Amino acid sequence: MPLVFNTYKNLGTSDMRFCDIFQVHDAQTYSGNNTFTDMSPVCDDTIVPFTFIILSGYAIVMTTISILAVIIVKYIGKKFMYIGFHLLCSTLAFTINVVPIDWSIAAFLGMMCNVVCMGVCTSYAVELFPTYMRAMAVGLSMMFARAISFIFFNIIGVQLLNNCGNFLIYLGVFLLAGAALGLLLPSDRKQVAK
Repeated sequence: MPLVFNTYKNLGTSDMRFCDIFQVHDAQTYSGNNTFTDMSPVCDDTIVPFTFIILSGYAIVMTTISILAVIIVKYIGKKFMYIGFHLLCSTLAFTINVVPIDWSIAAFLGMMCNVVCMGVCTSYAVELFPTYMRAMAVGLSMMFARAISFIFFNIIGVQLLNNCGNFLIYLGVFLLAGAALGLLLPSDRKQVAK
């Protein structure tokens, strides 16, 4: 995320699209026809104040969304919250590279709000397992989610730099598949025994 915001602030123009950020960064950082996979990449680890402010604001917005999700889930249920977040994030993934750069940055941040679904998945893990296995089940599900997110974020970085447009479409399809799998989750309504 810092690469996106630093490049946007330093080199961005109003007529750019989201994937143009990575092409501009590549053109400035590497001379000739080099790509990101070359052996001697230049690492710019400075963060401009704009990036720090945006990422701090993003953390505050994510905290607010998480608190609101806890309140809203009482009314619409976990299943529809999970499906709704996936549908919203997949829509944002499909539109990121179509809208102007200012809106695509906002869509990129909105797409990252899919992290809220991890809390919903954890609540399902708590309900599905018996009491004596609950702590282990929640611990294993969180450990698995963290491992996958570590792997996935490394893949995202390389794919955005090398194959941005197609990757955003694949990401939108992946999130739609998550929404479709959400239809298989158990109902939030308790069945009344007759």
